[in-house]
Amino acid sequence: MFARRFVFLPRQWSIPVDELFRYRQAVAGADAEAAVWLRRSVEANRNYPFAHFYLAVALAYLGEMDEARAAVQSGLALQPNFSVRRYRDTAACNHPAYLAGRERTYEGLRLAGVPEG
Repeated sequence: MFARRFVFLPRQWSIPVDELFRYRQAVAGADAEAAVWLRRSVEANRNYPFAHFYLAVALAYLGEMDEARAAVQSGLALQPNFSVRRYRDTAACNHPAYLAGRERTYEGLRLAGVPEG
């Protein structure tokens, strides 16, 4: 579906490249595959809140609402001030394709029960 590329990132970056790849799948609508990999990401590092939130998005779009809400609660336990509004405020650029993917993520966060903020 998506080509993987070798990306050289500074070691201090906390977001695993593979997780970004799986997030991209969720944005593109490949929610079932993204959920599998995001669950693995959560298992690998339960202290990274965005893995929980991205998993919640994928699960919400799959209709697994109880699991999506549980993932949101896990993420909020790690980052209590997270909200859709705060996430929206962190958009890295204004490219239309990027923003379209984020709109899908915002809606998934709402479906999963993330506070609007």
